Amino acid sequence: MPAIAGRWSFPRAKPVVLNALAGVLWQLGRQDDVLECLGQLLTLRPGDIELLHRRADMLREMKRFDRVLKDYDAVLAVHPNLAETLTNRGFTLRAKPIKIPYRANRAVIFDSNLFHKIDEIAFAEGHENRRINITMLYGRRRRA
Repeated sequence: MPAIAGRWSFPRAKPVVLNALAGVLWQLGRQDDVLECLGQLLTLRPGDIELLHRRADMLREMKRFDRVLKDYDAVLAVHPNLAETLTNRGFTLRAKPIKIPYRANRAVIFDSNLFHKIDEIAFAEGHENRRINITMLYGRRRRA
């Protein structure tokens, strides 16, 4: 870790310097030093969700998956519905999509708290060949 970060004498300016230093170190490819800067920043500002998310994204990019989930979970403990964090956490877990074929009429029941979408469709031309989607919700949405 560069000595300037440890000897900075203006306490209120230290987070600004560490944040800028982390950005420069990342550009230089010094990823371990970046993580140390962000760790120091989180010591100074333990509730900073943006910093936690930033560190988690960097850890994920560095493929240090063992530490990533702790940071994403800490972010989600404060803001349980942040779509970007939920998505990145899912990618970290290497969630695999489940595709249900559409060859015939069917009903699909699933936990709607999971990310879901309609798959690509390939129907014959004409209105009579299209499908009708009916979504029915029931119960109360559970909080993460």
